[in-house]
Amino acid sequence: MFITARINGGRAELMAIQQLGLSAKTVRGGLIIELRTEKKIQATDRDHYVLPELLKNARLFIDVVEWGGKSSENGCGTVVCGLRGSQLRPYYTSKESYVKPCGVHAHFAVPLTVVTVTCSSVNVILIEVHKIYYTRTIAWIGSQIIWSGRFENIPQKHAQFRLAAEAAMAKANCPNCVCVHFAEPLEVFQKLHRAARAAYHQRKRVEYENCG
Repeated sequence: MFITARINGGRAELMAIQQLGLSAKTVRGGLIIELRTEKKIQATDRDHYVLPELLKNARLFIDVVEWGGKSSENGCGTVVCGLRGSQLRPYYTSKESYVKPCGVHAHFAVPLTVVTVTCSSVNVILIEVHKIYYTRTIAWIGSQIIWSGRFENIPQKHAQFRLAAEAAMAKANCPNCVCVHFAEPLEVFQKLHRAARAAYHQRKRVEYENCG
């Protein structure tokens, strides 16, 4: 999880960003910049991202991923959602059948605030809110656990996260997971899920037959 910045502009702005020693990529109508991090010096400090003057009006995003699956006896899965538990649209997904099982399967860039829902191997749910805080010169991510416990005990005040929690449980219990479990549009990823699972098992059958 890290912070990126987006500004309007083109080639001139890209060159100015690169002169600052920052990495950037062009998108339609602007640039996405990877910010430089600075580690805390004292225990009371925090790790933070530097905001040069050129980025004072930039929009800040949290770059976060959906990852996980069940490998052997252990499983863990994290999905990403909005503050109301809604599915978000990833900017990149691993659609190929050879994606790493139980690895990272979707990347999201969310402005300022995002929620992650994680399920452990014993089906314990962890709901966390992550928020960008910033001044004129630095930015950092603050994270807060808003609830943890068994799925069936999710309180009514956090009921909006039930669907995301179900998806996190499914991911944590998905053997050698190679697919996205909670993203918009969900029906598309469900179809990709079935296709990826079929391709993965077909490849494993071929490997087994070749070994024999």
